[in-house]
Amino acid sequence: MDTLSIKQNANISTKQSQHLLLSLAMQQAFHVLQMPVLELAEWLRLEIEQNPLLEIDHSQDKNREPLDELCQDTADYSQYLDRATEEFEKKRKAYQESLLTYPISLYEHLMVQARFTFETQEELNIAELLIGHLDKQGFLSTPLNEIAPDIDPKRVARILGVLQTFDPPGIAALDLRSSLLQQLRLKDKENTLGYTIVEKHFENLIHNRLPLIAKQLKLSIAQVQQIVSSEISPLDIHPGYPFHEEYACPLIADVHLDAREGEWFITVNHGPLPHFKVSSSYTKGLEQQEKVFVRRHLANGKWLKKIVHRRQDTLRCIATYLIKKQEPFLSGEQKTLHPMTIQEMADALQMHESTIARAISNKHISCPQGMFSLRSFFTHGITCQNGQKVSNHTLRQLLAQIVEKEDKIRPLSDDAIAHQFKKMGIPCARRTVAKYRQHMRIAPAARRRKWSTP
Repeated sequence: MDTLSIKQNANISTKQSQHLLLSLAMQQAFHVLQMPVLELAEWLRLEIEQNPLLEIDHSQDKNREPLDELCQDTADYSQYLDRATEEFEKKRKAYQESLLTYPISLYEHLMVQARFTFETQEELNIAELLIGHLDKQGFLSTPLNEIAPDIDPKRVARILGVLQTFDPPGIAALDLRSSLLQQLRLKDKENTLGYTIVEKHFENLIHNRLPLIAKQLKLSIAQVQQIVSSEISPLDIHPGYPFHEEYACPLIADVHLDAREGEWFITVNHGPLPHFKVSSSYTKGLEQQEKVFVRRHLANGKWLKKIVHRRQDTLRCIATYLIKKQEPFLSGEQKTLHPMTIQEMADALQMHESTIARAISNKHISCPQGMFSLRSFFTHGITCQNGQKVSNHTLRQLLAQIVEKEDKIRPLSDDAIAHQFKKMGIPCARRTVAKYRQHMRIAPAARRRKWSTP
């Protein structure tokens, strides 16, 4: 009979390896370095609220006036207001408040019409369900069987047809073509050539193939252009956009560059950041356990100050290098950037590449040329035939100028634009031109063409 024996031996060995361990404090430092100034200000206020040893130091706020002086100014001013002036001020404030209106949404606008249109609550519920699935363009891209799988499809389609007659024209359509046809029907233009072009030649229309449309309709190109400009162009391709509100966040520079008398001045914006200090009420009469608690939060407060100052020093070093490398662009002497990479700056400043990448993330710089994203200064370049390097930013500017000056009747193809770059001494492939053109949202040559009329 075969036997199986297993031997187990315990050995002790040493092995050396390297691991990157990020403590919570280091993660916090990276987080502070990456945040823009407004986001950092909100984050610091939360940290100050959670730390019982820290309190906001209002004495450092230069824009803050003492409350007693403000009250005194108000009291003195009220002495000179007679009763007629007070009445005028009340009416003026009431009028200003009446101007503050909340913009109505597309959902609310359609639901108001639906409540006056549908008689039963069930139909109103179906209409509300359909309205809730409209995208910001005002189209219904979701299939009806997915929106209301348990309801009779014919009934849903009938209610959708009623919604498509609501204001704004073209709303609740399934696609752009249907929306344009709806708008033409509401204008009683079903028997026009414009309606025929949208209904039967839509693909040729959106791809600017006017000669094909003219050939199929037995018209001249001039007649087709006139129909498109008079009947189709006035239609709304995004009927839901007027009700779509997008609130833009304020754009505040993290670094300001000023040139005065040939000298550059760098200012790191820390105005929105709250000034804080250690409260003295927690430092006396403490027991041993309380001292451990206070010591931990005190170290956290000191670390907050340290990483905020380190962020400012890093941004100042980056701005100094930008002045050295991109001074002609920053001062407005030239419109092009010198090619520059993050690795190049990291080597020059003796910092890690990831530190530079975090420091320029989501931040802007203000200079005599205007306000720019810090990341926009870092572009790879193409070496020209004369040995000089041209940045991607410069190539995009040249591409925009070439497209702007081209003959719109015979627009340049990507290959022709690449050939013009080669004439300038810039080696650029056709696919590179196509990539830049798509990034700049420039239409291809076929769609940029304007057809000549005989």
